[in-house]
Amino acid sequence: MAIPTRGGRGRVKIFRNPFYRRRFKPLDIALAILVAGWVPSILMAVVSYSILARTLESKIVIDRRTLVQTLAQLVSYDLVRTAEIVEQFQNLPAAQQMVQRPCGDAAAQAWLADAYSVHPRFDGMFLTDAAGRMISSVPLDPQAIGKDCAGSLWLEQASKSRGAYVSAVHPRMIDHRLSTFIVAALRAKSGEILGYMGTTLLVERIGKRIAAFKFGEESEAQVIDQDGFPLFDSQFGPNADMNSALDPALLRELRSKYPGHFQFGGKLFSASRIEGTLWTASLEQPLAVAYRPIHDLVSKMSILAGWLIIGTTIAAALVSRLYRNQLLADERISRATLFNEKILANMPIGIALIDPVSRDILQHNQSWLDMMREFGGLPASHDVSRMRLPDVRLEIEELFVQVTASGIPIQARDLEAVSTTGRTHFLTVNLLRIQDAYQKVQGILFLVSDNTEEVTLRRELIGANAAKDQFMALLSHELRNPLSPVIMMVAELEQRLDRSPEVKRAIEVIRRNVELEAHLIDDLLDVTRIVHNKLELKPAVLDAHETIKRSLEICQKEITGKKLEVVLDLRAAEHHVNADPARLQQVFWNLIKNAVKFTPAGRITITSRNDGSRLLVEVADTGIGIDPEGIDKIFTAFEQVERSITRRFGGLGLGLAISKAMVDAHGGGLSANSEGHGKGTTFTVELDTVPAVAESPSPLPAQPNGNDGDGARHKILVVDDHEDTCIGMKILLERRGYAVQIAHGVQAALDLAARDHPDLLISDLGLPDGTGFELMEKIRLRSDIKGIALSGFGTEEDVARSRNAGFTEHLIKPVNVENLDAILKRIFES
Repeated sequence: MAIPTRGGRGRVKIFRNPFYRRRFKPLDIALAILVAGWVPSILMAVVSYSILARTLESKIVIDRRTLVQTLAQLVSYDLVRTAEIVEQFQNLPAAQQMVQRPCGDAAAQAWLADAYSVHPRFDGMFLTDAAGRMISSVPLDPQAIGKDCAGSLWLEQASKSRGAYVSAVHPRMIDHRLSTFIVAALRAKSGEILGYMGTTLLVERIGKRIAAFKFGEESEAQVIDQDGFPLFDSQFGPNADMNSALDPALLRELRSKYPGHFQFGGKLFSASRIEGTLWTASLEQPLAVAYRPIHDLVSKMSILAGWLIIGTTIAAALVSRLYRNQLLADERISRATLFNEKILANMPIGIALIDPVSRDILQHNQSWLDMMREFGGLPASHDVSRMRLPDVRLEIEELFVQVTASGIPIQARDLEAVSTTGRTHFLTVNLLRIQDAYQKVQGILFLVSDNTEEVTLRRELIGANAAKDQFMALLSHELRNPLSPVIMMVAELEQRLDRSPEVKRAIEVIRRNVELEAHLIDDLLDVTRIVHNKLELKPAVLDAHETIKRSLEICQKEITGKKLEVVLDLRAAEHHVNADPARLQQVFWNLIKNAVKFTPAGRITITSRNDGSRLLVEVADTGIGIDPEGIDKIFTAFEQVERSITRRFGGLGLGLAISKAMVDAHGGGLSANSEGHGKGTTFTVELDTVPAVAESPSPLPAQPNGNDGDGARHKILVVDDHEDTCIGMKILLERRGYAVQIAHGVQAALDLAARDHPDLLISDLGLPDGTGFELMEKIRLRSDIKGIALSGFGTEEDVARSRNAGFTEHLIKPVNVENLDAILKRIFES
């Protein structure tokens, strides 16, 4: 390399780098090696005694602070979560009423038992009056009713606190197990304390949560309450010695230092306040153990520095007898090599070139080496100049052979590898055979990248989507449960009450709104099925005109109520299609209902015509219309063009989205057209026509009779934990002549079945002590009974599972009375 320097008389002389024209003298090399070896060794020893020691000490302190804060958070999790639940009861009118009842009141005990059953993580609950005398408790302790509920532990502090107060630990009255009270005052609007509500949390529950956590070598973790009592023994079990207490001096240090650490009695202590309480979390460790890493580091660094000095001296003596290695290669080749190495070194993915025969690693970048040490099991001490593919423990041997033999690039995605920390990572490996211009194989290019974050995110999204679907199914179940008894009671009222216009109108309003609620639930489930391509169709040849007329009849009341004019012009000559009858009727019903909904006054026109082999059905209205920019949004689930439309007309925005998906599933199309706001909207359905087939009329099923051929009453066992559903089903079936018995759980149903041998089982699938599937399987081991499954879950998996368990039919709540009658008739007449 040329270096310009200024010579005499202002001229610039060019001197060549001496490395290019001579070699080092042995003495030069020896001095350079000694300086390069001794100086870093001495500096390393100094740094190890100063900077590294202090850095490691800071890290030890930070780690201990993290551990003790983790301990505090683990304990706080149970206490704060319980306190939040207790605080929710403070403003409940029902809770305020219960604490004003007399001690031992049965209604208060029943209410408390119901509240306790909703929160299974509590170890007990109690209600007291304003003086702290117990009104009721769960578990019930008759001897404590009307007596002071350990008020000295919590009464004064809970009366001053606006939230929940966590008391000191004490033996629980009913079984003397070590526990704490979490108590909140229930106040009137004036601020007067009406009474107190509290929960019991056992110390052993808290101990189980933190027992599996490792706090370090010879470390002892402890939790101290506000009275200075340590909660746990050495195994994180409840402290059985109620007279034990911390050294007062140590307790003062703990409470004055947190969050922080200090030395006491030859040990290193760390302390942290437990959020929401007056408790303290502490962590102690012998000083010798705590600072052992610092002592080990200093010792090892000193030994290493000494060996480096000795080794450097020996190397200098040997190298001084040798000549300097040959000069750098040609400048052009050197620049090209440097350029390629820079590119390779700065690539974000790991890259290596492997000899296809010897499996030697010919070249690699630092990213590849780091990944192989992290995920491939390559020891950090391994000589990087002698690495071979077998040294890397990744499952790519078979892929390597395939690429070498065929030359076809291979990519392996989501290849699992465990890092040195024990965490599973997901790698993407690409193998590519490299050939020169003469088709000679130069090597196998091995590229690897860590896609753990991408894979983790993808799996989290999949899990979140599955959780959403599960939530939708659970929401459907919970919403359907109360609708079922309403439908049955409406059917019963229609048969029993007088037929005056007022009563008839009231019953019709109830039925119509309940059926509307059930339809909204069905729409939510249909959206989930559509998204996951699980929409099932049962196609049959049907008359589309008849389907349109039936859909129009369903909407006739709304049309009459709004005094709309309906023009029906079904002129299509070919009007038979191969479609699912229920789904196609749902499509036309959605379109007609949509037209009625958004047409305050005017006309609705329904026409049909043929376009070649296609049937075109148009539903046009003169309603509010759609602006051009809103046309693309109306077929999107939960989407409505303007928020004002949602407030004015209601709805979830699902009908049109479901209708389009159903028409698309039939191989057709659904489109919309509007000239703008206030100019109405036209929806067009296109379906392929098919030849008509002859249909044989089938008689309408009669209402079933509860008697068999010999006059004896059929016996039906109804099992459901929803009491109103049982009552409604019993009234409905007994009026039809059946002998009905009711059970609310699996065991009760098994006992009744063994005693009375029913002819039919009607059971909900979700029961308190098991499932309807288990119940049906156990009963069928004793008899060949038939069954009808009831469920608020309407997925295809639930229906299939109920049939596999032995149920003959699967009804989705709310139960349609006409469908139930038809099923009963079919079962008892078969």
